[in-house]
Amino acid sequence: MKESLTDATVIIPTFNRSDALIETLGALARMDYPSDRWEAVVIDDGSTDDTSVVVQQWIAKTGAPVRYLRQSNAGPAAARNRGASEAKGKYLVFIDNDIIVEPYFVSAHLKTLASNPGCWIVGRVVHPQQMRSTPFGRYRDSVWESFHESHDEVDVSETKGITAANLSLPARDFEMLGGFDADFTIASSEDWELGMRARHAGIRVLYHPGIVVLHNDWALSLERFCERQRLYSISDVLLWRKYGETSPRSRLVREHAPVAWGVDPPRLILKKAIKRILATNTGQLLVRTACTLAERVAPDTNLSRRAYTTAVAVAIFRGVREGLQRYGSPSLGTQASRPHDRIDMTTASGTRALPGQVPHGVCHLIDRNLDTNYFRSIARCHDRERFPAMIGSIAPGGPLQEAMLNLSTPTFSLGAGARWQYPLVILRLVRLLKRGRVAVLHAHCFDPTFVGLIAARLARVSFVFTRHHSDHNIRLDARWHTRIDAWCGRHADHVIAVSEATRQIMIEVERVPGSQITVIYNGMEPLREPEPGGVARLRQEFDLSQEPVCLMLARLHEEKGHRYLFDAIPEITSRVGSVVFLLAGDGPQRGELEADVRARGLQDAVRFLGRRDDVSELISLSSLVVLPSLAESFGFTLLEAMSLAKPVVASTAGGIPEVAHDGETGLLVPPADSRALANAICDILENSERGQAFGEAGRRRATQFTFERMMGGYERVYQKVIERRIETEYGEQPAPSAKRERNLS
Repeated sequence: MKESLTDATVIIPTFNRSDALIETLGALARMDYPSDRWEAVVIDDGSTDDTSVVVQQWIAKTGAPVRYLRQSNAGPAAARNRGASEAKGKYLVFIDNDIIVEPYFVSAHLKTLASNPGCWIVGRVVHPQQMRSTPFGRYRDSVWESFHESHDEVDVSETKGITAANLSLPARDFEMLGGFDADFTIASSEDWELGMRARHAGIRVLYHPGIVVLHNDWALSLERFCERQRLYSISDVLLWRKYGETSPRSRLVREHAPVAWGVDPPRLILKKAIKRILATNTGQLLVRTACTLAERVAPDTNLSRRAYTTAVAVAIFRGVREGLQRYGSPSLGTQASRPHDRIDMTTASGTRALPGQVPHGVCHLIDRNLDTNYFRSIARCHDRERFPAMIGSIAPGGPLQEAMLNLSTPTFSLGAGARWQYPLVILRLVRLLKRGRVAVLHAHCFDPTFVGLIAARLARVSFVFTRHHSDHNIRLDARWHTRIDAWCGRHADHVIAVSEATRQIMIEVERVPGSQITVIYNGMEPLREPEPGGVARLRQEFDLSQEPVCLMLARLHEEKGHRYLFDAIPEITSRVGSVVFLLAGDGPQRGELEADVRARGLQDAVRFLGRRDDVSELISLSSLVVLPSLAESFGFTLLEAMSLAKPVVASTAGGIPEVAHDGETGLLVPPADSRALANAICDILENSERGQAFGEAGRRRATQFTFERMMGGYERVYQKVIERRIETEYGEQPAPSAKRERNLS
């Protein structure tokens, strides 16, 4: 790597935008960073206007630390790579040729990079205020601003997005990754592709809302904006071709690709047919006319916004079709008709499994599309070399796929919106397992276990599932649910129980052989530390003074025992005084529980918070965490509370006593015993020293439940079932006998 001579190099690709480029260079020249410690490199990507003369005259006149390079037209990715190869800076800062920076621009980027070693920094891009002077401009700006609104407005935070219009990174990282992919000749998606490789290499991309640049955009009219979206969509197809379902644009491409008969739901088929009609010359004329009329008759209304959205959708449709013609589909013509089960199974070294190799990949299957810590931790902690993993869902794509994409983990969705579609889901899953050379299908929860077992048998791969639920369905006499649970347990290659209590239920009630079940406790990656001022902000949000807070983190379902907590509240408040009970979580019985609270007159004491992401702050705010469950396989929320040194009060249901120890990390009471629950909560609230001792003991115990330990247990199970299948299908294989005969139970 060449020696750095300056702190930063600003790299600017350009093509036929000389007027905008001069404004960009003028803003750079006004920066407050010392001119001998930064430079800018302009790479002219074969402009046919007066860019060459104008830029060189400007450099000669101003004496700014700017260099001008010219190359044959090859696209912005290649131009940026050329600029990086000529850069002298320790850090590279990328902007476009129509970006106006603030005086603090470079200094802010460098300061943030120094404060977050090993990270890349993405700043905010805004549009000129005059853009909002027209109805379409306001529409377009609101669409763009939705990205920024999804981030913290003040603090630096991790982002799913990346843009080369305001990006800084260490030059060594750029060199290590090989720069932008020059196959992206259109100004779109090349930055996303680089970001995907960066995240796969373990680099975090952070968004800084305070590093703001102004975008002198050329696509200000609806017609020009649609043309830009068409061009973007062509590159989206290339990104999809390279990365399949892990591409952030995979869903967009699938929704605009030719109809996949037997795969696409009827509603999507109808949408594609309508777009195909509107993409004709006559159709486009009708759409433009509709937009014009809607803008005149009802500007800034849902009517005009829908008209704009339709025009953009047609442009994307045309771009995707053009991209498919230009680049083809990801798998030799078959993928365009079956986009749901696209997967690119590779090892950590990036080499594809070859024909004849024994499959060793693991496919995790969940039902709903939820972005949970559990699956994010699996993606981060699995052994990518021994057991490359893909993680996906039965349901249509959503937050789970986005989360896996950000962690560079192959993902998929099987597209089922209802159970009647499960036969088709099974066929899709069988194809995916065979194409991905999967060795083990690992299912989680009820529906994926049933669907996964059938698909695994058809695909001839080993099947493992984790039993996450306890005896709730048995107590409710849900006979068919229990019978299916038992059938899956007896026919799986191996079952993972999250507690010994769950294992005993499977043995005693479902008649699953004990030798077929391994107890592997859930693991937990350390919770992030509460944000500075986060607890104070919550106190202000909930209008709290100094009264104690009891937190319950649980799904709003009868098995969690909320009503027994409600029964206990009057006695608690009569003994302790004012206490606030925060209920974080959502579920099917929220309406009933809220009505119950109103009927009891407990509105001042009980707050329903819904689903929350600020778990660390909520736990830190609380005096204790309570979980009065009637059925509980493990009690993960107790582990989270213990990790932050909070005492817990819980029932003795299911696996809870295996996580929290009575009289050591908190107090455990019999299920459905409101009086005992009230006494336990009062005991801790009235004796802060005892509660603090419980919290410290809980923190020590929580360190035993690591995600690395859990994944190690999973991988021993995978190894066992893979070796068993190899021996069954191919005979005894040379391997250390101790490894093969290890008792996993």
